[in-house]
Amino acid sequence: WQVIALSEPSDLDVNTLRRIAPAADTSSTVIAVEDVNDRLQIWGLIRLVPVERQHPPRLPAVMIHGTAPGHVTVTSAKSEVLMIRPDRTVILEDRRPDGFGYNRIISRSLGLDDFFSSEASVLLSVALSMRSQGHGGTLIVVASDRADRHGTNLKYPTHVDTERVLRNALETKAKHSESWVNSSLYGLEAEFACEQRSFAHRSFDEAVKFVAGLGAVDGAVLVSSDLRVLGFGAFIDTAGASAAPVTDIDGLNPENHRSVQRTSLGGARHQSAVAFVEKFDGAAIAFVASQDGVLSLVAKPDGRAIVVMRPVLPDL
Repeated sequence: WQVIALSEPSDLDVNTLRRIAPAADTSSTVIAVEDVNDRLQIWGLIRLVPVERQHPPRLPAVMIHGTAPGHVTVTSAKSEVLMIRPDRTVILEDRRPDGFGYNRIISRSLGLDDFFSSEASVLLSVALSMRSQGHGGTLIVVASDRADRHGTNLKYPTHVDTERVLRNALETKAKHSESWVNSSLYGLEAEFACEQRSFAHRSFDEAVKFVAGLGAVDGAVLVSSDLRVLGFGAFIDTAGASAAPVTDIDGLNPENHRSVQRTSLGGARHQSAVAFVEKFDGAAIAFVASQDGVLSLVAKPDGRAIVVMRPVLPDL
């Protein structure tokens, strides 16, 4: 992990948390708190990022995620999950094996060459951001070579000059991250390089939130696997959709799966997402964020059978 430690810990209270929270406004950054003599103190920030293209081990700590307004998910190193919602509290058990990551599933389902692709990571970030914004929504991703034949009724297609908002933000972030790591600069030049890197990371996070926010509009957000934002307000024709059962996979215990009737998956968003992924002539996935804070992934990992994995949580 990447760690930023404070020289002097700060007491954990509402005002301090409100001030420092924007620094952890992504699914990959958390505020680090410890109990010091029966007082909770903030000692720094931790970025949960892969090192050398490998998934890091589970963080040995209790983690609290605000997944949507009024919804909190608590996870621990002992694989316990507590989901707190306005209407109920649910205790689950996280049995995701070490090394498990959604990047691999996304990459495989979209036919990407690299199972640890940056594109898959960005798509997951957009979906998690859509969930965290609390308005619900659907993110549909189609293979880039079939993007012009998506077959949806796209009410708000994006202009070709602006569809690379995610791709440009990712490339800028990668450029400044690489130059920072390999830099031999000192003094003001090093400080300037650091500021550029920080700005690039903030711009990337804002681009992710911006695209995720499009999900508040009726219809789905449509993106290609090479991160082109094709448009939003996409409606799917479900006429003639199959009624065959689908495989429902427990996102907290991937070995636990069962065949279910697709009508049991949820409402119109889920039904449309399943119908699209099933009927699309090419590789495609869909994320569905419910207003109750649950994120589902609809995919065809083997290119044939539909699977629905939920809940989708940040990789630990």
